Amino acid sequence: MKKLLLLSMMLSLAYVIQAQTEDKKWNIGLHVGAIQYKGDLGNDFYKTDMAFYSLGGLSLSRYIGSHFDVSLFATKGAVGFNRPAGNFKSNFTAAMLNFRFNILGPRSAVRPYIFVGGGAMLFDKNLNISEGRIDYITPSFGGGINFKMGPSVMLNLRETFMYTNEDKRDGVIAGDNDAYLMHTVGVTFNFGNKKDADKDGISDKYDKCPDTPPGIAVDKTGCPLDKDADGVADYIDECPDVAGVKSLKGCPDKDGDGVADKNDVCPDIAGPVALKGCPDTDKDGIADRDDRCPDVAGPLELKGCPDTDKDGVADLDDRCPDTKAGFKVDAMGCPMDNDKDGLLNEDDRCPDAAGPVSLKG
Repeated sequence: MKKLLLLSMMLSLAYVIQAQTEDKKWNIGLHVGAIQYKGDLGNDFYKTDMAFYSLGGLSLSRYIGSHFDVSLFATKGAVGFNRPAGNFKSNFTAAMLNFRFNILGPRSAVRPYIFVGGGAMLFDKNLNISEGRIDYITPSFGGGINFKMGPSVMLNLRETFMYTNEDKRDGVIAGDNDAYLMHTVGVTFNFGNKKDADKDGISDKYDKCPDTPPGIAVDKTGCPLDKDADGVADYIDECPDVAGVKSLKGCPDKDGDGVADKNDVCPDIAGPVALKGCPDTDKDGIADRDDRCPDVAGPLELKGCPDTDKDGVADLDDRCPDTKAGFKVDAMGCPMDNDKDGLLNEDDRCPDAAGPVSLKG
């Protein structure tokens, strides 16, 4: 039963580098480092001139909250002490359950932390005192720093202090239990499914635009790309490379007449939409650029010029602008006299044959 307990604890993977998030609650890591001894034979803590005993480790951790994680940490290596006064060496396998407090939140690039926990250590048979190979209660505590290397990857530096429940691992029983100090460096990876309703790759928790249509490219906030930063997403922006107004689907309107510059025949002068953005000073429905008489209203058929006598000849061209209503006129706007006898056709009883005025033509 004891071995089963120990093996289950060692299905771990270690204390870890990036605190998980609500999106990716699990974290797995690989760790390497060294372990130092402090006991009845002496103290190697933080001494670099003593024997070097290496270790390797795996970690598996689970997100609890924005500042808390829980993890299993399994390590395997060797521990020992080598002095003239005494020495020992033993291979070991350890497993720990740790609870960690992250001082900064999960969005921070650098995250210092502290942790506390406990576990078990299994030593091999190469001991001066061989009975009782398993230390079941091994309190542990420590701290470290995580450095964010990518969205789901971090580099971890950590110091772990373990205090055993035995005083005979070094072959000497003198009162104080043996202790160990682990120095480790590791790389870990977050994994797990995140909630992402619009499938844009940004979790709903951080997505400022959670209803983005499928297939639309988004920025780091989850909103559709907007190259010109005009508030109109590129996928609906008819002018994605130049800032414009929302009412014109992202296209600019220099003269503010409601006609996008790309469709505005007169982009620098305001004009009605019906005239493609060109002005109409006399309000006759003909743009000034096409109006022969831009300051006086007139009909379209006369290119915007008035015709006071209604003879079909614009006043601008009419030599007889006061022709009586109903009189036929020539191209110059004057009443017609076909037979040239001095009587207008309307007064000439014989308009096609010249005759005296006294006889009415």
